[in-house]
Amino acid sequence: MYHHNDLDKVRKIVGDNVKRAREANGLSQRQLASKLSFSSMTLSKVERGVSTTSPSNLREISAMLKIPYESLYSEDTSQYEMTQNIERSLENGDDLEGALALAEKLIEQAHQGVRKAWAYNLKARLHHKLGKYKSAINVWWDMLSEAISAKDNDSKFTATLNIAISHFNLKDYGQALSLTWSALDVCEDPAQRPKVMQLQANIYAEKGDFQEALRIHRDLLKCYEELDMRKYVLKSLHNIGDILTKLGDLDAAIQYLREARKLSFELFSNDEICKTSYDLAKALTMGGDIQEALHFLEEAVLVVGQKASPVNLSKIRFLLSDCIDDEAMKEHHLLCALDYALGTDELRLKGDIYHSLGELYDKMGDTMQALQYYKSASKTYRSVEVG
Repeated sequence: MYHHNDLDKVRKIVGDNVKRAREANGLSQRQLASKLSFSSMTLSKVERGVSTTSPSNLREISAMLKIPYESLYSEDTSQYEMTQNIERSLENGDDLEGALALAEKLIEQAHQGVRKAWAYNLKARLHHKLGKYKSAINVWWDMLSEAISAKDNDSKFTATLNIAISHFNLKDYGQALSLTWSALDVCEDPAQRPKVMQLQANIYAEKGDFQEALRIHRDLLKCYEELDMRKYVLKSLHNIGDILTKLGDLDAAIQYLREARKLSFELFSNDEICKTSYDLAKALTMGGDIQEALHFLEEAVLVVGQKASPVNLSKIRFLLSDCIDDEAMKEHHLLCALDYALGTDELRLKGDIYHSLGELYDKMGDTMQALQYYKSASKTYRSVEVG
């Protein structure tokens, strides 16, 4: 149960953090309010901790001030700084294990309620970034438990949606779809509903209902373009391109994926650079344009370095190995891909890399190495079937 005194404390914490971030950005209340969709009076009440405001308003504030949404619930300066450091790790892919240790500290210090729920969210996001989807699901369930105790629908929604996304990543599409409806049941912010629709469209695509998926993604793209929500424009362009690739309409797919990739560079999003480069290169190779695919993959490796999720780094290296003939370079990229993939829950990706290494060593005449990797591939594929 979330008591009145607890709510007063949370309001005070959120207000202090909004004020701190506003001042750090060199803005007066009036200047900040002029950039927001609500009045300076509402902003003043938030900063003074005398009233609550909607999650959508808080998200708008955090986006405008360029701070993590979770940092609004940090109880003191040290917690605020820890949250900022975790967010930087999530954005850049740097020291994710160190960021996990910081998240554990935040959870310990948060005690219970909404603040603990959002601390769990940071930890779960880190596990998800590392490709450890099962671990992420467990932590998001912890978040959901805190959210239910606090009777906070915003954190309930976030936990439920992210559990659904993780099940999608694990290719458990039935469970993912079921959870999307649960997320919609507790969604009080209309601005968050398109996120659920986007996931549902991706599930429909994976289940083979491409036309319904395309319809939803095109509707969302139009909405995001009108609102100038470039991050979500990118995702919609990418999703449409991916579906068109599956439908075999490569010319249209490549056009959408080129736009998505260009936008990922403009937004300096390393994970999106990896994802869009991978899917664009895949479409190009299907169309026989290996050299251009190779160019995009090599550029992604050069720009991103190691500052992206292990899963995306692995996929880029794996596809890169498929685009080159030189056996030494092919071996290098495959071993890099395997190294990135090993700590993740991406079993099929690991199996495919093992199998490709087996084929390569078989071709190179190294029978013992080939046999070792073929056995690893077979064991991994059996794990996929059991899962």
